[in-house]
Amino acid sequence: MNRLATYNPEITKRYDFMMESVQALGELAWNMIKAEQVFVRTKPDSTLVTNVDETLNDVFIEQADALGDIVWGEERSNAEKNNVRLAAHQWLWLIDPIDGTKGFWRSYMNKRFSENTSSIMVTGFAPGETTPTMSVIHNPFQDQEVTISAY
Repeated sequence: MNRLATYNPEITKRYDFMMESVQALGELAWNMIKAEQVFVRTKPDSTLVTNVDETLNDVFIEQADALGDIVWGEERSNAEKNNVRLAAHQWLWLIDPIDGTKGFWRSYMNKRFSENTSSIMVTGFAPGETTPTMSVIHNPFQDQEVTISAY
């Protein structure tokens, strides 16, 4: 049994969701890398975005939608961003699907990920909370993947 279950079953459910999601997103990113299906473009704000960023963001939204949760993603959202009235009644997730896109793209182009510090970052807020309930940073791109989480 997950030790969080004794604290709050809803927190346990969302924590497990968060951890399973970032693992699956990391695998999806690697599948796209191995298939050489990574492309980059410049966003209107002059920052880079890859199709991996957008795909991971969209998949996370689909997963959160199944729970009835709100996602405010760096690339896309499933609800109006900063609508705190809506967030007061539902779980809210913030996602940066690839934090460090420039480094990610450089590693992809050089075919060297061993020193890549790009990460999948997800933070969850319980309904009505204004401070994070849980968060995870997952870097599946190094030789040994690194995951740090807190709740």
